[in-house]
Amino acid sequence: MPRQQPVTAAPRRRAETRAGLTLVELLAAIVLFGIVAGTIMTLVTRQQRYYAGATEVMDVRGQIREAASLLPIDLRGTSSIGGDIMFVSDSAMEFRATYGTAVVCRVDGPNAVLDVLPPNLARHTLTSWYTAPAAGDTLFVFDEGPTQGAQDDFWGTYRLVVDPGTRTDVCLGAPYADPVLDAPALKPRWRFTADRPISATVVPGAVIRFTRRVKYSLYHSPTDNLWYLGYRTRQADGSWGNVQPVSGPYRSYSATAGQSGLSLSYFDQNGVPVANTEDGRKTIARISVTVRGQGQMGRNAAASLKGPFRDSLSLHIALRNRQ
Repeated sequence: MPRQQPVTAAPRRRAETRAGLTLVELLAAIVLFGIVAGTIMTLVTRQQRYYAGATEVMDVRGQIREAASLLPIDLRGTSSIGGDIMFVSDSAMEFRATYGTAVVCRVDGPNAVLDVLPPNLARHTLTSWYTAPAAGDTLFVFDEGPTQGAQDDFWGTYRLVVDPGTRTDVCLGAPYADPVLDAPALKPRWRFTADRPISATVVPGAVIRFTRRVKYSLYHSPTDNLWYLGYRTRQADGSWGNVQPVSGPYRSYSATAGQSGLSLSYFDQNGVPVANTEDGRKTIARISVTVRGQGQMGRNAAASLKGPFRDSLSLHIALRNRQ
């Protein structure tokens, strides 16, 4: 008989193991990731608000500094006693602003003509302005009067009736210009025609002060619904040009003290407030200006919970030409 092989038991198979996470571990990881992500987003949001707030602070303070540097330049040179100030209120002011000076090189009194050298002389400067003169501007011409003393000196007032023209046949050379480098063909002379004959005591060498009626005011812009310090000039036909924002935005106008974006106050030499009358305006010796800036962070979703940043600046401007 064939020999039977011994029966052996089949080997047991090892239980297979797989790498992975249990549901509890997965939930714990998700919770930890959410905590870390939330912390990071909180830090990022705070940083964004910080930098946006810092930018707003710099913008607001920069705007009020612009007003503080611009207004004194135009206001200090006005002559209240000379009638330069036309209108005043708590948020607006109209006056004649000086925008240039020149030295007369030729006078044609009967024809109301004054000739001056151009601003670009080769060796020196006798004419300077930051905008070209135009019809409607007012000229103050220094008049020495009939005697040599200063007791009868004054500034004669003339108005330009037409836009200035140029000439190449006047003021040809010394002592005002170089005959070669400043030849009239290369650098034409400016001619101004006034509204009346020039005084016979105005002579070559007299100084001209060019002025133009301007208006500063706090105005509401319909474009972005914000408030700005606006500037406009008076045209030859008596109308006002388009308002131009020069700084801002500021807080809105308010008649309540300490709330308006622009506050103007006017005082005489004794510190007494003056009224908006012709006699009152001629006594103005000091103008107090307060500008109140306001940021715009409160206008969007990323605004600080504390609202828009606000700041203010006050200055006192003493007028120089009061005699």
